[in-house]
Order: sequence, then structure tokens, then C-alpha cells
Amino acid sequence: MNALGTHYEFAPGDALHIPFAAGHHVRNGAEEVSVSMSIIFNTRESVRWRNALNFNHAARRRLSRVGLSINPVGRSKLRDRMKAQAWSLYSTVRGK
Repeated sequence: MNALGTHYEFAPGDALHIPFAAGHHVRNGAEEVSVSMSIIFNTRESVRWRNALNFNHAARRRLSRVGLSINPVGRSKLRDRMKAQAWSLYSTVRGK
């Protein structure tokens, strides 16, 4: 078991809601199977989060080369909006 995680025991038919962009890890027993289903509603907020996460991913790769880090998404709404806008502009310029 991971020291940073929370352990849950499930029975057949049980379900768990994991919020958008929340990290998770599933570990099954040797004879068990799990099924995952994702339903994502593209709201303005979820698109902003995704854009801010994409920005962080790209920035983290570059900043780590010089020993710097970037604040995680979710700590500052203002920073997240700025990251999302920067990523949106970058994506538009690159044609993605």
C-alpha cells in the first residue's frame, strides 16, 4: 500500500467518484478486474484546468533543466487563469 494514498475496499457494484484531474491509482488482486468509466463535461472551468495543466506540463519539463519548479494547478485561481490563457494562445499560434 502507498503511504500517500487512501486505501478503499470495494465489493461488486460499488463505485467511486474521482473529481476531474484528480490523481488516482488502482491496484487489483490477482483474480480481480476493475472497470473504469470517464465522463467529462467540457465546461469553461474544466477547459481552463486542462489548459493550465498542459501549460504546467510543458513548463515543468523546461524549468526542471535549470533546477526550477512551477506551482501546481489549483493553488491560485489567478495563476491558473493566466496559465490557461497562455496555453490557449500558444496552442492557437501552433495551430493545435
